[in-house]
Amino acid sequence: MTEPQIICPNCSHEIKLTESLAAPLIEETRKRFSEQLAAKDAEVSKKEEALRVQQGEIARALESIEDQNEVLPMAGISFQFSQLMPRRSGRLASIVRSSTG
Repeated sequence: MTEPQIICPNCSHEIKLTESLAAPLIEETRKRFSEQLAAKDAEVSKKEEALRVQQGEIARALESIEDQNEVLPMAGISFQFSQLMPRRSGRLASIVRSSTG
């Protein structure tokens, strides 16, 4: 197997890319990819945290609605939670359905 070679852009001389010559290039590439991976990991973590916060808000809103659903019949007011949300449309309805099951 032949060693990889690069061609000098100035003199067009072929230079064998030995391990000692390639090491700095490989390390720089590895460092760059590690930095990109760390940035992506941070971005994913930030999005996951935002989703956790949103799920918590939805859970609290559902609890509040369920509490109201328990209190209102005592006050002589009757309705079902399903009357508040359309079954086939609405952003909140789809969020609630996806977070509950």
